[in-house]
Amino acid sequence: MPANNGQAQILPPEEIQQLRNEVLWPHKTFENCILETDHFPSTFHFGVKVEGHTVATVTLQQESSSKLPQEKQYRLRAMAVREGYRGQGFGDAIVEEGLKYLKELGIEVVWCDARIAALNFYRRLQFEELEEEYEIPIIGLHRFMWKVLS
Repeated sequence: MPANNGQAQILPPEEIQQLRNEVLWPHKTFENCILETDHFPSTFHFGVKVEGHTVATVTLQQESSSKLPQEKQYRLRAMAVREGYRGQGFGDAIVEEGLKYLKELGIEVVWCDARIAALNFYRRLQFEELEEEYEIPIIGLHRFMWKVLS
């Protein structure tokens, strides 16, 4: 494949926010799909573009959870793959590329609030999980999941 066509890469927030709105938070206005941390220097957005359109995205932000003992933690959030592009490995590619990047930075663990519908995706990527499920209003049931990087 040509460079930047179907390959995971770091993208600026402006290139991933519309996809977030369409796939994850269609009940929100576009402005409310912009995360407070999107422009922090410590936040990274990985995505895949096909023919100039963003088709997959994930955001990795520096944030700690009291559920984990590691000091150097990141949170994986706002993972989305556009309808019609799912099941083609784009989700795996952006998460794996993001985790590889964080590991090179010395990050010890990555965690997320995983939607119940996405549990098998994260399990396949060898994330561990807590049994307890919790509701995030409007969005649905989630589980806390994490992956140790080092």
